[in-house]
Amino acid sequence: MRLLLRADGAERRNWLDLFSAPFDPSVEVLSQDGQEHLVLNVARLGASSTPREAYDAGKLAVREMNAIVARIVGKSNVTLTGTVRLFGDRLLVDFIMETETAHFRFGAGAARFQILDQHGEPIVEEAAPSIAQERYKAAAAQPILAEALAYSAGAPDWFDLYKACECLLAAGVKLDSGMKEVKQTANAFRHRVNGSSRLPPNPPSLLDAVRRTRPCINRELDR
Repeated sequence: MRLLLRADGAERRNWLDLFSAPFDPSVEVLSQDGQEHLVLNVARLGASSTPREAYDAGKLAVREMNAIVARIVGKSNVTLTGTVRLFGDRLLVDFIMETETAHFRFGAGAARFQILDQHGEPIVEEAAPSIAQERYKAAAAQPILAEALAYSAGAPDWFDLYKACECLLAAGVKLDSGMKEVKQTANAFRHRVNGSSRLPPNPPSLLDAVRRTRPCINRELDR
């Protein structure tokens, strides 16, 4: 069972660059009857027996991948629209509609860098997983970091950031002073009704807190 994706031209190229076969996860374009389908292959979907099961399992995978790609290229709004199955030599496409879409945007970047030699010729490197695939693999191997990644994705609020900090601590991460401020500030806003927690002397804004939290998670995924 594979997942059917929807992406614009630039995002389509980014995902094809960052998630290339034979590494997991991988994205490819399949054609049938003059139509092209952007398809995602994820190892964790192997146990799914129905399109709905595969779709539900794939939602978290696509959310994590959007968050990972956005940290590399600046934004990622790829959406999951259904599943694709092979029946003989035909593709069976099942469209499954949802009402909400998460969007991810960070500073601009590039999905692929071309390295040239001293003569200006491209250096062809041995095939290896992209940084996005490596981070996805790291998240899959450490569910608590995958949970932190999911909490920090999209447009997190203070509750989400506090939960992300809890996940980092549960993973054995030692928070630096900046992240301790994030955790204390998030905790204070979580309990602002009863005032049981105090803000740090110089509390970060929500945007600044997000900008501190995401790189912290990525550093752990890159270890």
